[in-house]
Amino acid sequence: EAKWWGFNAYGDWFDAADLKSPFAGKGEWLLPQATLERKLATFAAAARAGLALDLVTTPNHVWLDQLRVDLLADRAGDERIFGQLLCPSRPEGRDIILRNHAALFEAIRQRGLELASICACPYDYGGCSCAACSPWILTFAGLVLDLLELARRSFPGVRARLAGWWWTAAEHELFRNWADQPGSPARGQFVSLAK
Repeated sequence: EAKWWGFNAYGDWFDAADLKSPFAGKGEWLLPQATLERKLATFAAAARAGLALDLVTTPNHVWLDQLRVDLLADRAGDERIFGQLLCPSRPEGRDIILRNHAALFEAIRQRGLELASICACPYDYGGCSCAACSPWILTFAGLVLDLLELARRSFPGVRARLAGWWWTAAEHELFRNWADQPGSPARGQFVSLAK
C-alpha cells in the first residue's frame, strides 16, 4: 500500500537485540531464525511491489551469543551508546561485525533480492567511546565504508546513506571536514544524511 502513497523505497533494520545469531548453523528454528525469515519475506514483498530495498544498520550491534567481555565496546561517558556492542577497533570484534553483515548480505542475495542502499546509524544500539574509537563518528564512518565495500561484492550498485540520529553539531562538522578532504576515502561514498 505504501507504493500507492508515493513511497519508492522500503527500509528495515534486522535487529539483533536479545537474539542469538540466526546464522550459527545449529539447525535450530527459534525466534532469531523466524525473525530473519519474516524480515526477508517483507523485503521480498517490497521488491515485488517495485520498491528499492534499504538495509538499516547499527554496525557494531551484534548478536547476544557473540558478546565477549574482552571485545565489548566502551560505553563510558556517552548515554547515546547502548546495546549489544563490540568494539570495532579490536580486530576480532571488527571481524565479527563484518562476518555478521556478510551473512546478512548473503541471505538477502540468496533470496534473489537487490539491495539498493545501506542506511547506517552510529548511536541508539551503537557506538564505542574507547580511546581507539574516539572520535566515534569517524570510526563509525570508516566501519560503514568497510561494510559498503563488503556489500558491493554482492550488490555492485549499493549506496551508503547515513542517519543523523543523535549526532551533535560538532560531529556533523568533524564528519564533513573528514569526508570533504581531498583524497578522503569517503568522498562521493555517502549519498545522503537524514536527521
